Amino acid sequence: MRWKQGGPSCDGRSSRPRTRRARRSTARESRPDRTCSSGIVGIDPSTGSLAGDTIQDQTRQALENCQAILQAGGASLDDVIEVGILLTNPADFTGLNEEYARWFPSEPPTRYVAKLGVDLPGLLVSIPMTACLT
Repeated sequence: MRWKQGGPSCDGRSSRPRTRRARRSTARESRPDRTCSSGIVGIDPSTGSLAGDTIQDQTRQALENCQAILQAGGASLDDVIEVGILLTNPADFTGLNEEYARWFPSEPPTRYVAKLGVDLPGLLVSIPMTACLT
């Protein structure tokens, strides 16, 4: 893995954005060298409902969903190089960190946290992540 200015790059190529045709958003995009998940939330796939009312419950379920998506793309949490955390309420940061530390106890990947700009009833967190397959 090589790091380039402007973000992580698995292959050393430029990390400049590419122009693409507009398309519907998907939960996972895979390339031979990376797997990306976008906007993964704490919905339990077996019920179709949010996993709970707390930031810890929804963070746990969102990370379980991310893990399943990564595994489908041939990656694991050990391959993750970047995680984004989008919080509905910035006051939930402490509770988020409690659960996040259980998933990445040592040497966590690069992470950013921002406020989620969309107000969806009950939704507390959304997590995109990128894994690099080496």
